[in-house]
Amino acid sequence: MSSVFLAAVLAGSALCAISYIFVAVTGAPVWLGLKTFLITWVADVTVMTVGLTILHAIIRFVPVVHCRLQNEIRKFVLYCSLALLVGCAGLVAMVVKDVQVGRDFWTLLLVIALIGLPTILMVGLSVRQSRAILVRAITASVVLILTANGVYFAIDQQYAAEIKQRSTQFKNTIPSIFLLVMDTARSDHFSCNGYQFPTTPHIDRIAAEGANWPNAFSAANWTPPGHISIFTGKYPIQHGNNGKPYMPEELLSLTEVLRQEGYYCVSMYENPLAGKSINLTQGFDYDFGVLHNSWIYTIPLRLWDKLAYNDDGAYVTFATAQRVYDWVTQKGGHPFLYVNIAEPHVPYRANQPYFDHFTKGLDRSKVGDLSRIWDLCVTRDLILQDSVRFAGLTEESIAYMRAVYDSELAYDDEHFGRLTEWMHTTGNLDRTLMIITADHGEVLGEHWTMGHEYTLFKPAVHIPMIMRYPGAIKPAQRDEYVSNVDIFPTVLYLMSRQDLIPSDVAGMDMLSLNPSTARPLISSNLHRGGQFSLLTNGYKLILSREENNRQYSLPDTLLYDLSNDLHEIADLHITQNEQSEKMLTQLNDWVDRYYVATTDSVQISSEALENMKALGYVH
Repeated sequence: MSSVFLAAVLAGSALCAISYIFVAVTGAPVWLGLKTFLITWVADVTVMTVGLTILHAIIRFVPVVHCRLQNEIRKFVLYCSLALLVGCAGLVAMVVKDVQVGRDFWTLLLVIALIGLPTILMVGLSVRQSRAILVRAITASVVLILTANGVYFAIDQQYAAEIKQRSTQFKNTIPSIFLLVMDTARSDHFSCNGYQFPTTPHIDRIAAEGANWPNAFSAANWTPPGHISIFTGKYPIQHGNNGKPYMPEELLSLTEVLRQEGYYCVSMYENPLAGKSINLTQGFDYDFGVLHNSWIYTIPLRLWDKLAYNDDGAYVTFATAQRVYDWVTQKGGHPFLYVNIAEPHVPYRANQPYFDHFTKGLDRSKVGDLSRIWDLCVTRDLILQDSVRFAGLTEESIAYMRAVYDSELAYDDEHFGRLTEWMHTTGNLDRTLMIITADHGEVLGEHWTMGHEYTLFKPAVHIPMIMRYPGAIKPAQRDEYVSNVDIFPTVLYLMSRQDLIPSDVAGMDMLSLNPSTARPLISSNLHRGGQFSLLTNGYKLILSREENNRQYSLPDTLLYDLSNDLHEIADLHITQNEQSEKMLTQLNDWVDRYYVATTDSVQISSEALENMKALGYVH
């Protein structure tokens, strides 16, 4: 057996052990097991073998080097050390690219030191005779394999004990809860809500079997406050952070309540501003920042998803959700899974075959300059109040951009469908309270605008709201005006634990509401000042309460009659001044009554600030 192959086996075994242990320690062992280990080991050894074979062939044509490597021991030591160094460098590069540098990065370096250095030291010191290479290499490889699987088994048993202990507290009638928050998803682009294209066929089936609220609105127009409102049942002015992207420790999260009730709580989020960096994971037993905060895969699986699936996030996130669900339930637990999907947030990507289908009837010759179109689709400005940016764009141009956005929704729906099909096949779907919503919407050309950050127009805050749980939720399309602050109390009412709802929660039980548009709903934009909207009785008032907001070209006061003007075209503020004043008084009284002052403990972490810059929220 050649020293080249033995070096590849040992280096591949060491690299496999390093990545396996790193995933087990930092990412929880949901993706690990015998199958994953074998795939990783075979892939790592194969890559090492191919690489060293090519290197060996090249060296044969370099006489000076070739002469120095006639000794099998020297050749084995050099090849093994070089292969391991290159492999570790590649692993570090992938982790740095996919995971924000922090504690996990230093953990990786520690694992490399604990596994890699002894391996290289053993190679250099233990092999004294060429006949010992075979025995030493195989022995060391077996030790590495056993070590990696031993660490995995120990960590998996630790998690199993925690999950089992938590399940002893469980006394509820709903075995599992699944909360899906689709970042930047506007309700009227869901086919279950009457959209012209079949963007969400799998979500449509869930909606048909549960309750669907087409008139749902977010409490905020951007990610952090939208998510915090979902988990606390409170409007942004009640968060006590003065619009800062951080959830104060004092706020009671739905997760903390569910954890006390015996659920094992796991979060999976693509958008880093929907997780740990804003303290949204307060109360969770474990959180996966799937694309930014956690390394959940070994190298072969990670590369396979990137290359074979051209994944934009939804594939790996929903696949991980399935594994976590199966992992928790097999260990006797009751999962509460929170899943955040970043698509269709900018930058948009044209996902096939959906994009071609949605543009089938579009005359592309009238679309115009595609470079300009894509500049708008991937802009980091997020919002374009300057109508000059839209000069020369045709209706076809706007339709093209909307088709890109729609293809992102369809891409999410495809992978959500795979998850729900698995849940149905395994009998888990009917045992799960399924909740589908969004943190906010997206403006797609309306009002000469793209994005969501600076505006409270309907597309920016109009969100999906779907809940399914057979037996407790009757299939129906409901016409009530609802908000994402209603999720917190509705879940607890379904659990018959309404006694756990804090008295200052603004949300209501959506399932007990009578069909009416009279209920007042508040949306706010505190990220760029103090802009609020009040929606009640079919009227919507938008106003700015702070003078410095005018620099963003926001309106002082706007009034729309949504019952006759769905697209918010005709401003009635002047012609119906009495209605404006009435709603203005109502809104001001509400804001003054519920405003919670900022606490000194609220600080924006450097991680959150970097995430905001990456997503274009700050410049």
